[in-house]
Amino acid sequence: MTGDVFLGVDQTGALKKPGGDPKPLPAAWIIDDGKSTSLEISHLPSLRRSSLPGLCSNSKLQILVDCVLGLPEGTSPKSDLRRELLAASSYRGSHGLGRVVAENFFKERYPEVYKAATNSTPPNFPKRKCEERASANSVFRARPYQRNIQTGTFRIWTELGADLSEGDEWFSLWSHEPLKKANIGEGYPSHSWRVLTGFTRREPTLLFPALKAKFRKLKLPSSQILNKCTPDQADAVVLAVHLWSSGGFSGQKIPPKKNGEGWIFGLE
Repeated sequence: MTGDVFLGVDQTGALKKPGGDPKPLPAAWIIDDGKSTSLEISHLPSLRRSSLPGLCSNSKLQILVDCVLGLPEGTSPKSDLRRELLAASSYRGSHGLGRVVAENFFKERYPEVYKAATNSTPPNFPKRKCEERASANSVFRARPYQRNIQTGTFRIWTELGADLSEGDEWFSLWSHEPLKKANIGEGYPSHSWRVLTGFTRREPTLLFPALKAKFRKLKLPSSQILNKCTPDQADAVVLAVHLWSSGGFSGQKIPPKKNGEGWIFGLE
């Protein structure tokens, strides 16, 4: 595969069965080879390099994933993000995956955060500057379950950390590190929906007519595929399209002082 690949990935920490493997990640990618630009919708087994056949080879790969890639300023331990990915991968090796495991990982890894947060009712978990600006939830907040970013973030951290633990540093973390051939950044689907369509709700039946009207050069999948697109796959689509239509990570402006917090793609 040649050309640029813009991959959007929606997070999920759900398991196929208790104690089993995680469910596939909803994914969508845009391939721009200079002659045509096409969108594909599918799933990925994981975000490890081995699960990206063809997307990594001979292509500039840019990935926007719905997971938290940074921690609030002052969070202890004061580690770089790669060290946290490795820690999550190690924890998964001995504890597995799932909502309870993810919550225990964050509680054990950052006890000062939970101790301070529980001094108020309801618990007041710290947020990064970008989360405050985007009205996004803190990664430390596990409830309400339907708005839990923690479980999916833990899953993504473990997969990226697994490659790092094997010495495979195939990606760069956007807003933390210099860009290279393969780059991964933090996306927030709700923000991308608003930017691309102005919609405040996730509705695939409204998304694709809006994309077709706005991006005429983008070749969409068949109507049969689009009609089967789930809201989670639609989230992956808006991440991929937002990344592609913005020219990728290289054109993004981020605050000069992030203090290691990272940044949400496309946020002004």
